[in-house]
Amino acid sequence: MYVGPGKPKNTFFKLEWPIIRMLVVDPAYRGQGIGRALTEECVRRARRYESLVIALHSAPIMKVALPMYQRMGFEFHCDAPAAIFGVPYGIYLKQLSAHCFQPDAV
Repeated sequence: MYVGPGKPKNTFFKLEWPIIRMLVVDPAYRGQGIGRALTEECVRRARRYESLVIALHSAPIMKVALPMYQRMGFEFHCDAPAAIFGVPYGIYLKQLSAHCFQPDAV
């Protein structure tokens, strides 16, 4: 699920960050690029709102999802404040825009 900037979310995410939550692919359909396509759509939506980053939380036990997110450019930001059901999670961010100012050539 995509949760846009300014929408209610867990307090370990900044309110202005769009986030990806609970992205799941049925095991019978894994390996077909569905997870990547869903993630790319969330990134497109975040870019539409000109967000600087998009965030998610994941854990090493997510042996398919976490490496996919990392290949897509998500980088570890910090540990989540508390384990979820005993599992330590990390917050991962993908930079979407540097918003660099380029003055017009004279």
